[in-house]
Amino acid sequence: MTLRDAHHLAVAAIAFDSDGVLVDSTASVEQAWTRWATELGLDAREVIDFAHGHRSRETVDHYVDEARRAAFQDKVDRYELDDAPSVTAMP
Repeated sequence: MTLRDAHHLAVAAIAFDSDGVLVDSTASVEQAWTRWATELGLDAREVIDFAHGHRSRETVDHYVDEARRAAFQDKVDRYELDDAPSVTAMP
């Protein structure tokens, strides 16, 4: 195998968004956003409803002023990683 060959992989399909296909992270995502919203004094249900279907950066941008966005993005990323063990495989 040459170096060039190492960059080519023959596949039938690729799943880029595995959530709902290979794994179910709903509980983990909702837990992270609830924790995040509570810290900011926001309505957790409203934040969760907005977050579904949006990238986390879009959700943070929606609720946090520009000066604090990086810090609050880091927080929600950390919360999601902290709760990753609750992600389950789809049947």
